[in-house]
Amino acid sequence: MVAQAPEADAKILTERPNVRAALIDNLRVKHPTASKAAAQDFELFAAPWGFELADITAPVHIWQGDADVNVPPAHARRYAAEIPNNTTHFSDDDGHLLIYDYSADVLKSAVGML
Repeated sequence: MVAQAPEADAKILTERPNVRAALIDNLRVKHPTASKAAAQDFELFAAPWGFELADITAPVHIWQGDADVNVPPAHARRYAAEIPNNTTHFSDDDGHLLIYDYSADVLKSAVGML
């Protein structure tokens, strides 16, 4: 996993043994619905959602690392361009695991929207 990860994610996985252990434990769990969940994720990428992003009226915060190889940054940029009331948090140096560095900020932004 580390060898294929962008630099920021590899650093988190190598320098934070608790994070690495939690992710490995999560990957080892054989949950009966795991394959269904993965299929639903792929479907979300390809199928219409039943609404337009421009119709979202609630405030939205978009967090995206530009080095993310799991979720394409282009998707987040599209969402940011189409969702009217959004605040974007893009980071050039972060990958998919940016939540481990920004969890407090993410939670503050969510609480601030209540």
